[in-house]
Amino acid sequence: MLKLYKMSEEEKMEMNISPSDNYYSFRQGDELLGFAKINVLKEIDIFIFILEEKRGNGFGNELYSQVLEMLKERGINSFALMFPLKNVIMRKIVEAYGAKEDSRKENKIRYQVFI
Repeated sequence: MLKLYKMSEEEKMEMNISPSDNYYSFRQGDELLGFAKINVLKEIDIFIFILEEKRGNGFGNELYSQVLEMLKERGINSFALMFPLKNVIMRKIVEAYGAKEDSRKENKIRYQVFI
């Protein structure tokens, strides 16, 4: 089963991630597939990453889906998401979940995400 788990302090240290950031490991059993950063303080800030050797198997879609579910459980129903314009895979994922392009600036694209 694919599942998000709160990343331990040890995992953050191993991956050279700031201990103050809110990261989750994305795993299938004991196997790490990727991770997600989910911060919801002043504004929603998410970042998802699938390990290069695990890409092309639908894991990005599943991870994004689980991140949206976590946000929904926290009472969040929409937010803005910005990422590099060249990230075509992420564009396809967010559009598949109903996000609407809001704007483009320099090399970034901004979407309005509705949960």
